[in-house]
Amino acid sequence: MKVERIDHIHIIVKDLEAAASFFSDMMGTTFVGPKDSGLGFKVAFDNLGLEIMQPTSSGNPVAEHLEKHGEGVAYIGLKVTDIEEAIAELEAKGISVKRWREGWKGDIKGVRTEASEKTHGVEFELIEYKNVQPAVMANWQKIGDLPWM
Repeated sequence: MKVERIDHIHIIVKDLEAAASFFSDMMGTTFVGPKDSGLGFKVAFDNLGLEIMQPTSSGNPVAEHLEKHGEGVAYIGLKVTDIEEAIAELEAKGISVKRWREGWKGDIKGVRTEASEKTHGVEFELIEYKNVQPAVMANWQKIGDLPWM
């Protein structure tokens, strides 16, 4: 599997504004948002690739993850050159892959692994897209304008 780069890191928190303030102070980064995703959570992005999410209602994957695992890194997004090749490689290694985002808006394909012993407890999102910018920026363009673009 050819990984081009770590694209983004999803962090699920109870208080998005407090988390964004902490990470901004710690890393000298600036967050855009929060913005309501329309999917039961709000989100803020920075230009380093951090994507902070806070549930605003129950019954969605962000709320369920927070309830089950508490605050912290939910998964690491990896930009791959060929999503089908990546899926085949992971499945050949016995790693469970969930297709969840294929063809979203026609330009981003993605799958997510389950956190397991085989992944050392890490959940990954593998994404394929043609833009040179990180997916968090491309995603933000889908729900609102990025001020630095």
